[in-house]
Amino acid sequence: MLTIDTVQNHDGRSLASFIDLADEVFLREKKRSGSVLIRYPNLFQPENFRNLYTVWCGDELAGVTAIREFECSIRDTTLRGAMVGLVAVRKQYRGQGIGCQMMERVTTIIRQRAINFAVLWATSPAFYAAHGWVPHDIGLYGDLAHPSPKSNSSLVPSPSAVWYSVEARRLNNEGLSIRRTFLDYCVTPSGVEKVLCFRSQNDVNKGAYAIVGVRGETGVLYEMIGDTAYFAEIWEAVSSQFSSISVNDHSGSISHKWLKSYTALQWHPQTLSLWLRCNNEVNYDISSLHIPYFDRI
Repeated sequence: MLTIDTVQNHDGRSLASFIDLADEVFLREKKRSGSVLIRYPNLFQPENFRNLYTVWCGDELAGVTAIREFECSIRDTTLRGAMVGLVAVRKQYRGQGIGCQMMERVTTIIRQRAINFAVLWATSPAFYAAHGWVPHDIGLYGDLAHPSPKSNSSLVPSPSAVWYSVEARRLNNEGLSIRRTFLDYCVTPSGVEKVLCFRSQNDVNKGAYAIVGVRGETGVLYEMIGDTAYFAEIWEAVSSQFSSISVNDHSGSISHKWLKSYTALQWHPQTLSLWLRCNNEVNYDISSLHIPYFDRI
């Protein structure tokens, strides 16, 4: 018999079991290091335990998934959103409909809350389409091998070390603003080993910055935001550190326009985002929404 519950309502071992299963599916099976507890500290806070869902088959944990609620501002409109991530089923329970039941429950819960839209990222859109999720992605992926000779001379901080100044620059320059806290800048996405922050040397509200993940000899540029007059300085600092660069961006962004004009990056469409519209009372165009990669779970 299957039981779907939350970490908040289950017994004390539930959180540890959740983390272990998520680590197994998203890290160990993919030969990646670390733990989701360390990589996503903003997700595993006590106030979010109600959004960590578990599926039990008797006394054994069979599947998990997580919700992260957030607010975003688009021009004069504030929307409430929910991200869904860490959808995982233990290997021996796959193919038994557990993931389907879990997503049905989570989708129903999201629709019942005061949320305007939900979003998730997956390579299997048909699975989620059955629960009302619609695929649409304006994201772009760029890649460039050997951008310039690698140099280890520059020292750059982690985003969490300079989060206040970075957040001020981001909110002053982004059209769609998802407010971040200190813990949001401590995130290390699962595909990289660590995250760095490259900044121009200006006051808190001016200049530009880039958040970059490190994956071996590859730098993964998650965002480059600020005054475009400083983008060349930022790009030179980033490209001098790596043998190849990957970029997560989206169509129409200021950074994409600059990178397309001044670098040799090769661009490809992304097809990972799926959306669930929950509240039709707020007038907004879901087709124009894009959640930055660094904010995703």
